[in-house]
Amino acid sequence: MRAARGVAAGWSGPWPGELTPERVALGLLGILLIGAPELLGGVFPWSILVITCVATATLASSLRASRDDLQTPAPWLGVAMST
Repeated sequence: MRAARGVAAGWSGPWPGELTPERVALGLLGILLIGAPELLGGVFPWSILVITCVATATLASSLRASRDDLQTPAPWLGVAMST
């Protein structure tokens, strides 16, 4: 019998297609960094609202992702300043 994929090699991380909190936070940060300038930098009132909502979601997801890893202290100031 063959071992499950990754088990024989000692793989302990998430599978390549698995959605983890870290990947969600990184994806939202990418959307924020690419999408905010595309929305004309907040010239229109609706674009300010969209940028604010994405920034808040990015902050919340990055705090959630760092909360799961209890061995590493979360860089709260860096997380707050990045959004």
